[in-house]
Amino acid sequence: MKYLAILLLSVSLSYAGPEVTVDLSKLSSEARDAVLKTVNNQPKSSFDSLVGKAVTDPTVVVGWAKDIGLAVAEVCKALNVQVNEFSKTRVGVLITGLIIWKVAGKDIMSIVGSCVIMLIFLPIWLWSYRHFHMRERIVTKVEVRGKKEVPIEVGYISRYEFRSSDARVASACVHVGLLLGLMLIVGVIGC
Repeated sequence: MKYLAILLLSVSLSYAGPEVTVDLSKLSSEARDAVLKTVNNQPKSSFDSLVGKAVTDPTVVVGWAKDIGLAVAEVCKALNVQVNEFSKTRVGVLITGLIIWKVAGKDIMSIVGSCVIMLIFLPIWLWSYRHFHMRERIVTKVEVRGKKEVPIEVGYISRYEFRSSDARVASACVHVGLLLGLMLIVGVIGC
């Protein structure tokens, strides 16, 4: 989202035109009021309102919807076609998809990419951590109470025997580093 905001900000600044500096103290009160009225009545584009907001903010999605709707309406106006008729054709679906991709494609891909990375690598990391560092529970003595078996003595055995405690610490550090790296990658992709 940060990259989208930076791109939108740079695009909006590049279309702003030349910057004019006016010293209002040297103008008459009527001219000063006219300049301030003109500056305050400048229309803001819908993209300017999206800059700096998170994807989770509902106004961002509303802004996307407005932009998509306006773009489709402009295409239909250029082709002299009704929006409903246009959206039912194959070309209309393709154009609408391209407009949606242009407006929100990067954010959609970052969310999907983050989810895919988490769904692939997090289970592998959890299995590895469990295998190397969590002990397995073994019930050594059971008592029957009615129809239910209740464990009386429980023991724990290591699933993996390290040669030294330094190897165990190194493995734990590697696992934590991998998890932090995974979180960093997902955070960079998701932004």
